[in-house]
Amino acid sequence: MLTKIIKKNKSLASPNEKVMGKLIKKAGKKEVKTVEKEKIQTRKRILSGAVVSDKMDKTVVVKISWLKLDKKYKRRYRQSQKYQAHDPENKFKNGDNVSIIESPPISKNKKWRAVY
Repeated sequence: MLTKIIKKNKSLASPNEKVMGKLIKKAGKKEVKTVEKEKIQTRKRILSGAVVSDKMDKTVVVKISWLKLDKKYKRRYRQSQKYQAHDPENKFKNGDNVSIIESPPISKNKKWRAVY
């Protein structure tokens, strides 16, 4: 029923507070909550780089680097960032090329998991 309401009125495609109030009255609370959940879902990012450090237990530090272009001088330069990634089996060593995928926080600094 909620999808029919949205299809009829195109202005409801991006609902704000007033519109959500109207939808709740017409369709019911359960259907509106499911629509909100569908909009929130996102894909997890995947990055690839080289292992810089494997000294910690079940953790590796991965350096991700990329090229950027200077707007004024049109010169390319390299930028990089280090991420701590979870490695539960301690199988990655220095110099290995790995991919890391976003995950829920494992500790204060670890928000990535290492995969091949």
